[in-house]
Amino acid sequence: MSKTIETQVEKSRMLIDGFRKNIGELAAKGVTAEKLNKMEADLKRLEDAGKNVEEIRATLSAATKQMNAILDEVKNDFQSEKKIIKADYPQEKWIKYGVADKR
Repeated sequence: MSKTIETQVEKSRMLIDGFRKNIGELAAKGVTAEKLNKMEADLKRLEDAGKNVEEIRATLSAATKQMNAILDEVKNDFQSEKKIIKADYPQEKWIKYGVADKR
């Protein structure tokens, strides 16, 4: 879970705990147990969403590494095969073999 979410959860829990301890005094200001319960439920949802995002990030990171490895392989193959044409044929004929380079 990100530091921003962790910090907000911690601050919100402290506030909820403090409000619960003083709910009698704060009731006149509109603070109710229902509101505090909703805040706690929202915190749980936020934590769950944060964990879900972290799992997705980990999966994405692994997939990105795999894709980059394949890309490197494709680029290397492309470069080595293109060298065959550039070394053995005059520039005018490169396009015939799919080499669009100008030099």
